[in-house]
Amino acid sequence: MKGKLIMAFIVIGTILIGPHYCIAEQRAINEDSRELQFQDLLMVYLNEKIDKDVNHYYEKYLKVPVSVYPYQVEFINIERLNGFRGYDFKVVLDVIPVVGPHISVGEDQLTYEISYGIPRNAKLLNFKHLKNHTVPPHWQHIIRKP
Repeated sequence: MKGKLIMAFIVIGTILIGPHYCIAEQRAINEDSRELQFQDLLMVYLNEKIDKDVNHYYEKYLKVPVSVYPYQVEFINIERLNGFRGYDFKVVLDVIPVVGPHISVGEDQLTYEISYGIPRNAKLLNFKHLKNHTVPPHWQHIIRKP
């Protein structure tokens, strides 16, 4: 009897709490926030530089240029380099470059320094290729043979 009562509470709890939890998670992703606005604003600024730096790596392996769309960038870390209210930053990003109709070719991590003292205000500090993604058979022609 105790087992059935415990099971009933678990089922009722799942029914009552589960859908609300899922809706909350969905809202967090689909609703705008101040943080998301600033990340998107930074992407407008950095996107051309990211494309250039990522293509510098992939041009050795692919016959076509790659693109990195702003929604395929994840901010891993942002830190101030010179203390509170300083304007020198280190930004770490994970990116997924694509070709053609959004076929991902890999995943990379880029680290930038952003500062007034840097020409064009952003400098690539580190590029780390994390993994390759396999392109479909009908896109194998873009791969450079060693």
